[in-house]
Amino acid sequence: MRLMVALLVGALLAGLLPVTAAAAPAPELAQLHDTLEGMIEGWDGDYAVSVTDLQTGAQAEVNGDHPQSAASTIKIFILMQVALDIADGRYSADDVDSLVHDMMSVSDNEAARELIALAGDGDIASGIGRINALMQRLGMTNSVLNCPPDYPDDCVVYDDNELTTNDLAGALTQLYQGEALPPGPTAYVLRQMTLPEEWQTEPLSAPLPGDVTLYHKPGWLDDTWNDAAIVVFPAAGGTAAYVLAFLGGDAPDGDSPASHLSAVSGAAWQTMSALYPEQPASRVFAATGHTVSGAFLRYWQTHGLDLGDPGISERESLALFGYPLSDAAADPATGLTVQYFERARFEYHPEFEGTTYEVELSLLGDTVTAARRGEPPFRPVAAASDDACDFMPATGHRLCNGFRTFWQQNGGLSVFGYPLSEEFSEKNPADGQTYTVQYFERARFEYHPAFQGTPYEVELGLLGKQTLPGR
Repeated sequence: MRLMVALLVGALLAGLLPVTAAAAPAPELAQLHDTLEGMIEGWDGDYAVSVTDLQTGAQAEVNGDHPQSAASTIKIFILMQVALDIADGRYSADDVDSLVHDMMSVSDNEAARELIALAGDGDIASGIGRINALMQRLGMTNSVLNCPPDYPDDCVVYDDNELTTNDLAGALTQLYQGEALPPGPTAYVLRQMTLPEEWQTEPLSAPLPGDVTLYHKPGWLDDTWNDAAIVVFPAAGGTAAYVLAFLGGDAPDGDSPASHLSAVSGAAWQTMSALYPEQPASRVFAATGHTVSGAFLRYWQTHGLDLGDPGISERESLALFGYPLSDAAADPATGLTVQYFERARFEYHPEFEGTTYEVELSLLGDTVTAARRGEPPFRPVAAASDDACDFMPATGHRLCNGFRTFWQQNGGLSVFGYPLSEEFSEKNPADGQTYTVQYFERARFEYHPAFQGTPYEVELGLLGKQTLPGR
């Protein structure tokens, strides 16, 4: 196993995987790019930085594909592997709680080494191999873990651990968006990324206001200071967020990479806070007289059907969810805070605070069809995927043609869930007209031929209105 890992790592270090040229910065981040570039050109040493807007994916980077010494920032990926192993039942959170705390709070290298060994079932080389495989799955083609930090005798290849800021930014973007890990491990990792001590956090946080939340892991050596952070701040009735990845090394005596991080952090904050200014945390919708606040308002504003508008417009949010039909209140059955909208019900999950799973949509499609599973359209079918249809084994139903395109373009599984029926004709309870429909765990798709060729050819049924208590 050690030889196989060494060969893989050696191939990476030999440059067999190409380094891509830096992309032009997004227009809204062009000035930030120029500012960062000017800073780095004026510093002695080896510096790289990447900033990613987590609302749009826009990025500004300087030297983003240049590998540099990872120091302890690479412990993020040890932590991710631990989170996956806990979820898989390889060991419990209690088994590793003190090790994880020590690795993330005081950056203890011995704890990191023990966690790598656990990932390899006692074999450090195997643990390193699994963590590198995770990094590769995250698209980190220019980064590598060769050794437990500060344990050169345990190296699979006798070379430094390396990261790039673009790799870090990409991985943290996936983490924040719920694409890197399942929901439970995502929440676990983010919690541990709040543990670094105040003195470790200060170079990043010094230019930031006090209501900013940081999920990060710094790393340092005698001439090096690194940090990789998700920065979350109040904005637009909820929060906005960005990733800041900074690697600074080979600094001459008397120079301070940590102070340069503060300068970079201030520049990124100035840009991002201007793009997403704080707005009132609540909104009253005159059409129904109900108020939407906090995380629910943020979710409503940042999700919508794709009608071709720039960004996500209000009409796109209305097309997906409709107007609020209630204020937020505790659900007697689950204890969760919920709020009804015309086409959906929002659920607030405090255990996932700060992640993309903080607000989830209730399974209203499942609720309204629970007594209909014996009807022909709801019975599972024996089928396979083809050019026109995707077969979903999880529920035994197909997703075809225009409904498939609509599902794929407007949020897919996380917004609509799996199909619970085939397509069939049904009278709409709202207008009495008969449409081709298909039920999903969280929605009902309706085909409206009168709007063929327009963005409203497929609409969502009013399941929130249909299930609203006391309607």
